[in-house]
Amino acid sequence: MSPVVVTDLDFGQYVVVTESASVYILDIGGPESSTLNRMPAGGPVGDYDAAVLRRDGETVPLLGILRLEMGLPAVFLIDVRGDGVPTVRGTTPVAGIERLEK
Repeated sequence: MSPVVVTDLDFGQYVVVTESASVYILDIGGPESSTLNRMPAGGPVGDYDAAVLRRDGETVPLLGILRLEMGLPAVFLIDVRGDGVPTVRGTTPVAGIERLEK
């Protein structure tokens, strides 16, 4: 069964799909080793037009999960700049969360 809520303590790999059809790959391994990679949708999906965001398609440090829950916009704290200064990244509502088996 797919999780409905994921936190910083739910170690493992996850695929998160948003209502804009953007896909996020999360690898949650603890404060120093968690990462996020976003792949935006290829164009408008339903009511949403997926934005192109800085460092799309690249793996960036995931500093924290502020919210990751089905049906709500996800909110991540990431290090986009690579200097440890956090950036808050929000999403459109989450349409799916799948935990990957290692």
